[in-house]
Amino acid sequence: MTPTTQAASTSARPETHANGDGTQVVVRQAAQEALLTSAIREGATRATVAAGLGALAVIHAVDAVGKWTETRYVFWLYIGAILSAVAIGGWAIFTRSRTALLAAAGLSVSVLLGYVINRTVGLPGAMDDIGNWTEPLGLASMVVEVTTAAVALAAYALGGARPRA
Repeated sequence: MTPTTQAASTSARPETHANGDGTQVVVRQAAQEALLTSAIREGATRATVAAGLGALAVIHAVDAVGKWTETRYVFWLYIGAILSAVAIGGWAIFTRSRTALLAAAGLSVSVLLGYVINRTVGLPGAMDDIGNWTEPLGLASMVVEVTTAAVALAAYALGGARPRA
């Protein structure tokens, strides 16, 4: 039996390890697979949240160009949202912090709330967009913000139940 064949045949059987008192502890393959599946799912979820925050940043970077001359404070709000999205996206993807998921949802909902206020009652010095719900960047932004918030909140809510080996 070659080392490759031997490794393949032993990976299908449960591993056993000697315990300190001489008994055998069996590490079940199903438990290992559950941990791996959980890790992959968490990584994919966090990558999805980070991608959503990246899309939020790109949409607002594209729209920020016109805001510099129209309404300067809205431009700076966009820059704040962009920098926050990048920072929170990094936090979410490079750590296992559940708080990062809440921050991602909070930022997404805050930006969405700003959009709704801008389209309903307007912002000081920016009343031209009241009722303009069909602007393509605005629609894209709403989809990204709602989706990112939903994924982040679902991941946060489901994050407490992790399989154990």
